[in-house]
Amino acid sequence: MSPQSARPLFAAPLLLLAGAAPAPPLSPGAWRFTNTPVSATLDGRVLHDLPVGEITSETTCLTPEMAMQPAAWLARDLVHDCTLDQTSVAAGRVAITGHCPPQGAAFPPGRLTIAGTYTAGSYDLTFTTVSPDENGTMGFNGRMTGSLTGPCKPGE
Repeated sequence: MSPQSARPLFAAPLLLLAGAAPAPPLSPGAWRFTNTPVSATLDGRVLHDLPVGEITSETTCLTPEMAMQPAAWLARDLVHDCTLDQTSVAAGRVAITGHCPPQGAAFPPGRLTIAGTYTAGSYDLTFTTVSPDENGTMGFNGRMTGSLTGPCKPGE
């Protein structure tokens, strides 16, 4: 092989490295997800009647921009007015922690955690929330699962 014929072989990988953005951990597209409450506690005592309706699955669109910030997207149903403190979505593992504003001056901030595993086309996570207020310290935990179903459709 002559030096001139080898140039194209080396040029393509260098071009790919120079302009390639890292792939997001979760693939953009339409995602079907289910968030399932598992248990609730009040001051550490298990509540046997969870105040939830029928568990359903929903579909939402993960845009390429949102896919570059996967922790915020995964926490979207828990965050509300909370702040994410630590987020790691890497090497197939998810670890997210956050805090929420206190429910009054006499109460500590609430907390949330999300942990589990993911692939480019699925996730399986557990969540925990703790919220102290005048009625006591309420805790919820559950499971969040999702899978990529295809491209986003208009209106998703």
